[in-house]
Amino acid sequence: MCTLLPTAATRSTQCKQACYVAQDQTFPLTYLTDRQFEVLAHLLVDADSPSQELYDSALLLSYGADEGRDVVLYREQLPVGVVQCKRYAKSIGMSDVLKELFKFLLFALRNPSLMPQAKDFRYEFWTARDVTKEAGKFFMEPNRYFKEHAATLVDHVEAARKASKALQKASPHGISPEDEARQVIAIAQGLRFAHVGQTAISLRLIAHTDVRRWFFRGPGDVPVSPDAEQVGMLVDRLAHQAIVRFKRTGNLASGAYVPSAVIDRAFADFLRSGERVFVLTGGSGHGKTTWAANLLDSPPPGWKVLLIKGEDLADTDVNLAETLARLLRANAIPAELTGVDMTAAVWRWLEADNRLLLVDGLDRVSAQARGKLPTWIENSLAAAAELPSRVILVSRNEEWRRIGSCMSTPVHQPCHLGLLSDEEAQALYRAYGLSPIKHHRPLRTPSLIRRLSQLKGELGGPVTRARLLDSSVAQRQATLTLAFGRIDVERAFGDLSRALAAVPDARIRSKDFLGNTTLLDELHREDILVSEPPWLRPESDDLAEYLIALELDVGKALLAVEEGRTDPIFLGAIALAPQLPGREAELPALLAAVLPRIREDSGTWYELAARIMAEVEDHSRHLPVLREIFDAWNWTNLALYASNLHELMDDLRLPVPDRFDLLMRLADHEDEDDWRWKFWLDPDARGRTVTPFAATICDMVRSHPIDSMALLEELAGQAGGGIRHAIATALLFEAAAVALPETLSCCMRLKLVGRDVTTNLATLYPLGFARHALGRARKSAAAVDEVVDDFFKALVRAVVHEPVPGANGEWEAMTDELLALAGPGRSRRRLLLCALTLKPYRHHLDELFGALDALYWTDIWWLVMLAGAEAHVPLRAIFSGAVDKRDPYGCLARFDPFAVPPEHWPLVTELFGGVITSTDQRARRAASEALETILRKLEWDETGPYRTFFRAALKLAADGSGRVRAPLLFYSLGVRRSSLPALAKAFRTKLARVLVQVEDGSTLEPLRQKLYQNGPAHPFNADMLARLERRFGAPQPERQEMYEVLARAHRFDRDD
Repeated sequence: MCTLLPTAATRSTQCKQACYVAQDQTFPLTYLTDRQFEVLAHLLVDADSPSQELYDSALLLSYGADEGRDVVLYREQLPVGVVQCKRYAKSIGMSDVLKELFKFLLFALRNPSLMPQAKDFRYEFWTARDVTKEAGKFFMEPNRYFKEHAATLVDHVEAARKASKALQKASPHGISPEDEARQVIAIAQGLRFAHVGQTAISLRLIAHTDVRRWFFRGPGDVPVSPDAEQVGMLVDRLAHQAIVRFKRTGNLASGAYVPSAVIDRAFADFLRSGERVFVLTGGSGHGKTTWAANLLDSPPPGWKVLLIKGEDLADTDVNLAETLARLLRANAIPAELTGVDMTAAVWRWLEADNRLLLVDGLDRVSAQARGKLPTWIENSLAAAAELPSRVILVSRNEEWRRIGSCMSTPVHQPCHLGLLSDEEAQALYRAYGLSPIKHHRPLRTPSLIRRLSQLKGELGGPVTRARLLDSSVAQRQATLTLAFGRIDVERAFGDLSRALAAVPDARIRSKDFLGNTTLLDELHREDILVSEPPWLRPESDDLAEYLIALELDVGKALLAVEEGRTDPIFLGAIALAPQLPGREAELPALLAAVLPRIREDSGTWYELAARIMAEVEDHSRHLPVLREIFDAWNWTNLALYASNLHELMDDLRLPVPDRFDLLMRLADHEDEDDWRWKFWLDPDARGRTVTPFAATICDMVRSHPIDSMALLEELAGQAGGGIRHAIATALLFEAAAVALPETLSCCMRLKLVGRDVTTNLATLYPLGFARHALGRARKSAAAVDEVVDDFFKALVRAVVHEPVPGANGEWEAMTDELLALAGPGRSRRRLLLCALTLKPYRHHLDELFGALDALYWTDIWWLVMLAGAEAHVPLRAIFSGAVDKRDPYGCLARFDPFAVPPEHWPLVTELFGGVITSTDQRARRAASEALETILRKLEWDETGPYRTFFRAALKLAADGSGRVRAPLLFYSLGVRRSSLPALAKAFRTKLARVLVQVEDGSTLEPLRQKLYQNGPAHPFNADMLARLERRFGAPQPERQEMYEVLARAHRFDRDD
């Protein structure tokens, strides 16, 4: 379905600055982009509409979704014509004209609403250049052309069909392509045609100066315009005025700002990235404006910040540049700049340097501009995409969710400024000289803490938002009553409450409010009202919501919501009203009215329900209501960033089991990939999206690990896996960061489920794990066998990979104690390796040499590395098959070249010479696997023993057993990078030739597979495949098909 693209938005995004040209009779239309040319055509057609009999209006269609037309001509709301635009630099010929014409007619035949009446329907073809002579004749006498070229018209229809994927589908009306073509040609002969070329467009531009100036300007059109430096001075003055205002309101007061690590990190990432927009959301009083004020006062190095208040946006503004230009003009600009093109000057200023354009308070936009706000944002972001400037948008949660739902283009995920953490709240309390210890539950928003600091005397009882606001206003009312009397003050507050409730933006006109100007001045001085001529507004959203709630009839307010009222301050007042002193009885009725609607409407009613419960002091009395709200959430958890549920779940005043139960009701809206363990094992790993649910539940587990442990154990122990199991096991890593012993005990009880978690915790927290393991072993000797493997991994991580100075002494003591507790067997041998890792004990070494046949292959290679000068002992055992009775040559097959001391490579070479001639096929197979590993490591060093090992590989390549040859096959025909040394490439080719030569059919399939993977067209591969085909015949058809798929799927970087 085609949609109208508003003209204002199009101008803002496509035509920021006009092209300056000489005054000529023609204009350089090809300088425009395709979209700009379409906009120009629409504006000219629309400008002519009053004088046209055929049509009375024209609409521009969305770019790329035009169905063969760019502009639609309407008369009395019915389509009577279309305009198709082509901004080609060359003259357009008949084939292009007919392709566009027939494309439109095919769409119209399938969708009659595009052309309800074919007779006399107008088809205009606009071009930036002229058309060819043949095309010109067509537009003069179209029916004559149709008659003379009737034999070729069907071909042109098919060309139009092929140009569109949508048209290549079968007709929805069941018409065959042949009949469809005949009908289209018949319809075309009844249309009215017109060509509008460069000359005709130029004449129209001269006639419509206002349109021309959007695209082209000559010397006479250019007004005096300030340069970027002059605009910068005007902007600096605006910024200075904003800073002064913020200092007066306390947003820049000393100690009023507590940095948020989450926001600071996200904003730093934004500046480093290529993103053009940063969105900050948060609840009322969370510190959004204070953050914006501090950014304006202390901008990042290399950036200049301009702040625009949401209430400064006008409904006539098309984009941010127009808003700024209007504000600059209204701010007493110098006389010499009066009447200049300030918008064009602002664009030049934006292009001149790195700017951060900060719009604070999208929720405070006037009611008149609120409906156009999504379009204003889209226009501003589209323009900023071409500039060095970035845009920062600050809004309340609910308003951003509304804005986002109205925008056609998704915007970057918002960063949420939530409630203060306990540490942040305490820091702010101290900054204001307050003690959080006195309060049962400290306040967690900056604005309320500041208001508490201004309160005279103690509040008494629990500190809630409602009680704090009530006491704060009551103190100010008492002061005003002394001067003006109780009746006048009560009347003033009642009038103020009703006036605010009647408007959606908490702004009222000064002249419409109070006749008593003295009382009005006192309301200013008491920080109740702020004057922004000609407007008055409460000094904060908190106060606005309180003042509205004072006189609010909740029943009537809900009717207003049902009729479509959604402004956040009004909804906040509804939620606050039942919490005011004396109105507690209204809460049950309010919940009874709101809750039934939340499953039907996940927007306004849901947000209102979450907001109501966020205001409630005692959540334990409303658990059924909370469960219903959490169960009704039906969005992805990323959407929590723009929902009041985020604030509610972040401040649940409940015991841990109840909080955990509520939060886990959102678990199914998580992506299981975001809960993979790798994100905890490697904090720098990329790819995880942390939702508000994830942040909140992780914070809860870290804050209350002991209370959470039983809940995690129960959930992780449930069979079936899934997202809940993934979340529970991942949260064990969170708990381990603050309560490692308890977490390890939990994992031990989980047995198999917690086994992998335990192993990973051993490498994450090696010393803590070792201490816990020793504690378990002290209680039960049987526990030694359970912990020894992970103890070994922890020791290796702590001593070898990430050594901590001075820690070896404790590790030696723990190892010795575990050795004393361990009985004979594998656990003891593992602990002997631990002891040798710490210090070369001769008697430990001898004991292990005597038990080589009982060691696992991983332990043997570790022993080779630790044995130093005596590494020959385990090496000889490895090559003779005298290790690991279960798999004597398994250790050789898993050869670890990094474990062999440099001085022992000659011995390894000698031992290989013996094993490759062994009569035991298992030994030769193991040697072949070992050689594959060794050759891959050594082939990068042509000066080492590579040649010697390659000769050994050649001997095994001629072995009569396919099992022996197979590993070398994978090496010789493996991936060959362009950076591989020339000697290695030559050796690999030689080895492959030997393998093909001796092939007896036992490894024929993998051999062919590797050759096809490496490219059957390569000369060497083609020759080898031909040899195999001569000896064994062609592959079976199904095999051949598989080989060809491999050849297409795997393309390696090869030079040979």
